[in-house]
Amino acid sequence: MPTWARIRSTPAYPALITLSYVAAAATDLAIPAGWAVRTAIVGLLAVGTLQLMVSLVTRDRLVAGPIALAILFWLAGHPIGVGVVLELLLFAELARRVASLAGRTMSGYYASLTRAANVFGFALVLVTSAGVIPAQLALVAPAAAPSEAPSEPGPDIFLIVLDGYPRADTLATTYGFDNSPFLHELEDRGFEVATRARSNYNMTYLTFASMLSMKHVADIPQLDPSLPKEEQRRRLAQVIANPTLIRVLRDHGYQITMVQSPFPMTAVRSADHYVDTGQLNDFEIGLVVRASQRGPVGRLVADFLADQLRERVRLEFDELRRLAEPAAAPRFVMVHLLTPHPPFVFGPSGENAPVQDCFPAACGLWDGWTSQLRRDDFETAAGDQITYVNSEVLRAVDAILAAATQPPIIILMSDHGSRLDPDDPDEMHRILFATLTPGQAGLFEDDATPISVFPRLLRAYLGVYVAEPPPLEFQWDMRIEGDPLDLTPYSPTDDR
Repeated sequence: MPTWARIRSTPAYPALITLSYVAAAATDLAIPAGWAVRTAIVGLLAVGTLQLMVSLVTRDRLVAGPIALAILFWLAGHPIGVGVVLELLLFAELARRVASLAGRTMSGYYASLTRAANVFGFALVLVTSAGVIPAQLALVAPAAAPSEAPSEPGPDIFLIVLDGYPRADTLATTYGFDNSPFLHELEDRGFEVATRARSNYNMTYLTFASMLSMKHVADIPQLDPSLPKEEQRRRLAQVIANPTLIRVLRDHGYQITMVQSPFPMTAVRSADHYVDTGQLNDFEIGLVVRASQRGPVGRLVADFLADQLRERVRLEFDELRRLAEPAAAPRFVMVHLLTPHPPFVFGPSGENAPVQDCFPAACGLWDGWTSQLRRDDFETAAGDQITYVNSEVLRAVDAILAAATQPPIIILMSDHGSRLDPDDPDEMHRILFATLTPGQAGLFEDDATPISVFPRLLRAYLGVYVAEPPPLEFQWDMRIEGDPLDLTPYSPTDDR
C-alpha cells in the first residue's frame, strides 16, 4: 500500500470521537475548556494505547480501531457505545464475508471503511466545534478592569462558604450532633450567629448567582428559564464568573481572590487571583463515578477519588490561612470548600475516614437520599467530618484575626443545608450563618438569608446603596433533576 494511502487509512476516528465527546460533554455542563484538557489528554492516551495493544494482538491495525473504541466505551461505563461499535464491526465483517462468498474481490475493504470512519470523525469534530467554540467563548471570564484605590480603603472581606453545612437545629434533630461548642467558640471571637438562618435556594449555583448578583435568579436579565438546559447552565456560570458584586468592589479598590472548589460552574473566574489546587474537578469526578457505576472500574478508583477530595479540602484550608496575611490593597477573598458536604472522607481529627464499600458507585456522592449507607452510619460520618471542619475553620479564623492590621469582615456560611431527606425542603434551606462585622453589630437578623449579605455590607462599610431583595425562598426539585432555572417558590414551615 502506498505511503499516502496507508496514512489515509490509519484509524484516527477513535481519537477524534473521544475528543468530540469530551468537548461536547464539558460544554453541556458549563465546564470551561481548561478544566477538561486533562480529561481529553487522558482519553486520547487511553484510546491510543488500546489501539496499539489490540493491533499487536490481532496483527491488524485497521480492526484495532473499532475494538479499541469499544473497550474505551466499556471502561468509561457507556454500554450503548460499546454495543453500537460492536454492531457496526459485526455488520462490516458480515458484509465482507457475503461479498467474498459471491466471488467479489474485497481488496482494501477495511481500509476503505477506515477512511470513511476518519471522514466521519473529522466531520464530527467540525460539527462539535461549531457548537462548542461559541459556548466556550461565552464562558471566558472578562479581563479585570483596573481600579483606583479610594483614599480610605474598606476592610478586607472574607467569604468562607462551607458547602452543605446544616444549621445547628438540623444537626441536633437529624444527626444527633451538638454543634453548640463550635458556635460558642465563634461567638467568643466576636461572631454573631444567626440561629434561624435560611438559604434562598437549595442548590449551590443558584445561591451563588443570586448572592453575588444581589438579585433573585428570576430578576437577573441573562437568566432565561425558556432556554435549553445546557444554555441555562452556561448562563448561570457566566453570571457567577463576573457578578455585579465584583464590579462594585473593584470600583472601590478591592483585589479579588477566589479559592475554587471542584465545581468550576460556581467559580468567580474574573478574580484577580484564582486558586485551583489541582485535584479532580466535578467534570472528571462525574466521569469516574459513571465509569464505576456502569463499567468495570468500581472499587479500583474508590480510594483514589476519596484521596482527591481530601487533598483538595486540606490544601484549600492551607490556602485560606496563607491568605490571612494582609495586602497593600483591600481584598475580597472568597473560599468555597466542598465540606462538610458528602462524601464523608474525614475522621474527627482530620484522619482518613474509611471509604464505604458502596463508594463511589452506589453511595450518594453529593446527597444523602441516594446513599446505601444506613442512617446511623450516615449520622456518625457526618458528625465526624463536621468536627474536623470546625477545628479547621477556627484555625483559619484565628490566623485571619491575628494577621489583620484592620479588623476584617468575615462571613462564614453554607450555600444550602443538608439533603438527607428529599421530602424535607426545610432541611435543605436551614444553613450555618455566622458573621464578624466590626463596628456594625446586629447588621443581620437571626433569620438572615444569603441574598441580604452584600447589599448590607456595601451600605454599612462602603456607603454604596444596592436595593436589598426580599428574603424569598425557591426550591429546585432535585429528585427529577430538571432544568436549572425550573424553580418553585417555597414558604418555610418551621421558622417564619
